[in-house]
Order: sequence, then C-alpha cells, then structure tokens
Amino acid sequence: MSNNSLIKFGSNSLVRVTNTIHATNKIIYNGIEPIFNEAFSLLIGKNPKIFIENFCFLLEYDVDYLNKKGFTFKANSNDDYEKAIELFQKVIDIKPNFKYAHNYCGVAKCKLGDIKGSIADYTNAIEMDINYAIAYNNRGNAKLQIEDYNGAIEDLTKAIEIEPNYANAYRNRGHARVKIKDYNRAIEDYTKAIEIEPNYGSTYAYRGNTKLQIEDYNGAIADFTKVIEIKPKSEFGYYYRGYVKLKLEDYNGAIEDYTKAIEINQNYGSAYADRGNAKLQIEDYDGAIADFTKVIEIKPKSEFGYYYRGYAKLKFEDYNGAIVDYTKAIEINPNKARYYQNRGIAKSKNGDFKGAEIDKLKYKDLIYINAN
Repeated sequence: MSNNSLIKFGSNSLVRVTNTIHATNKIIYNGIEPIFNEAFSLLIGKNPKIFIENFCFLLEYDVDYLNKKGFTFKANSNDDYEKAIELFQKVIDIKPNFKYAHNYCGVAKCKLGDIKGSIADYTNAIEMDINYAIAYNNRGNAKLQIEDYNGAIEDLTKAIEIEPNYANAYRNRGHARVKIKDYNRAIEDYTKAIEIEPNYGSTYAYRGNTKLQIEDYNGAIADFTKVIEIKPKSEFGYYYRGYVKLKLEDYNGAIEDYTKAIEINQNYGSAYADRGNAKLQIEDYDGAIADFTKVIEIKPKSEFGYYYRGYAKLKFEDYNGAIVDYTKAIEINPNKARYYQNRGIAKSKNGDFKGAEIDKLKYKDLIYINAN
C-alpha cells in the first residue's frame, strides 16, 4: 500500500485534518464545548484548567467512556456543584436538545439535595432521547431518595430494558425493592449485578444485608466473606459478618470479626458495642465493660453505651456502678422503660428498696404510656 494514503505526523495534511475536526465540532456543538467541558470537570472534582478532555465528543461517541473512567461525580465543594449547574444551564440555553447537559445538570442538583429539580432535568434528557438508559437510572435513583419506590422501580426497569448489562441499574432496583420489603427479588437484582461486575464488593454487602432480612444467615456470611476477599481492609465486611455470627450465637467468631473491624478502624463505635454484647453472652463482663466504656468515649451521649455498661456491671455485681450508668442513660433518654426497670433491680440488690419501688412504678407508667 502506498505511503501516500497515510497522514504523516507534522505534515500540512495532519494540520488540515485537525482543523477540519475542530470546525466540524463547532458546527455540531454550536460552541458549547468549552462550557460543557468545564462544567463536567467541576462535577467530577477535576480542575478544568488542568484536566482537559472533550467530554462533549467522548460522551457522544464512546459508549463505554463512563465505564472506562469510573467517574464518581463528586465535586470538591458545593460551590463547584452550583457553578456546574450554572454552566450546564448556559449549554442548555445555547443547545436546548443536548441531552447530556440536562442529565448532568440533574446529577449536580441531586448532589445538592434538589431532588425534584434533578428529576425534572432527567425527564428533559429522556424527552430528548427515550433510549437514554443513564437518565432513567439517574431518575430512578432520585425517586428512591424521595421514597417513590414504585416509580424508581419503573425507571430502573426501563434502564435495564435498554441496557441489559447495566449493573448499577440492577443495584439501584435492588435498593428500591428492599425498601418495599421485596427481599427475594432484591437479591435477584443484586445477584445479576454481581454477574456483570463480580469484583464490585459493595453489591455483595447489599446482598448480604438483604439475606439477613430473610434470615439466610449462612448466605449472608458467604457474601460478607466475599466483601473481605475483595477488600481485605473493609471494616464493614468484618463488622457485618460478625453481626451475622452473633445472630447464629457464634460468639467467639463474632468477637474475632468485631476485633478485626476495630483494628482497621479504632473509632468504630458500633463494633465496640456489638463486641461488648458478644462478650456479655460468654460472661466476659470485664471485657464487656471495657468495650462499652470505649463506646462512651467515642460517643459521650450514647444512652446504649451507658445502659449496656450498667447491665454488665449488674451482672458483675457492681451495683453502685450499675446504678450510676443506668442513671446516666435515663438522663440522656428519660422515656425508656427498661432503664428504670434495670436500675430498680440494681437498687434492690444494693438494699435501696424504696428507690427500687419508685423505679418499678416509673417502669410500669412508661409501659402503660407506650402501650396506649
């Protein structure tokens, strides 16, 4: 083949081709490129003066561009979201039928909590292109946030009809189905998302939590174990696997997992609390007291931290200490009947029968009020 058919680097031919592409883009995009590109850069947390991409062209002509890049759509500040919205609106003013401007304007509004505004933008994008799967997914996700679960499922189903391998749409539809307690179908959606993206750990976590709802504890353990395999430093994977083991009365196994979660995140209050509960079950009262003390250090207003530390002290026959902790729990939340009940028990054990009787009457009053 003759070399004359090739464009040589540095030749006038290359310059002419480049100029032709730029001229064509100006005709197609009507001058919106620099505005849209700046807005999109802000939306993904990039400096538009440094991060230079022709997003107009790439979104339009590379269907896998978003998947390849894996953008998180997290701006550096709320000001950047607001600036992006302003720029996307300028694009829309110039080119009203540019669906990407409507869609990503909706994304920015959603990030700022303007859910109704975002839904309107996604709807506009869908009107521009009824087969725009991303806009259906985004609108479905927005409807999730305003608790329109059936509307969300309808949109996410449409996204899947258009793009059968759209893992995020399956995930989001799974979330919507969990909200309406359709757990089995939610598990089916999460399973499909896993088939498409087998190394996306969060989906295993979602499925594991859903299996908990139907008391499939072994299945949940398998899913949280997979989370840990994919992300060995996942404190949540260890925490939730520990939670399932606690349900299964595998207290030592639960303690091991909670301990691992704490090693990864030393301020993980829930892991200390649940490890404390597991230690209560094996009568390690000293260990339980230490864990609930840590809960209180992390969250000084934790009524549960005081209540359960009081319970451990009661079991340990430290009645004065138990009374102090129950009293603190009552100061934080004076409407919990069991706090008075257990303080009354501690007072009775400590010989304060009058105080115990007063707590017993308060306990009964709260039980009556709550029942009515």
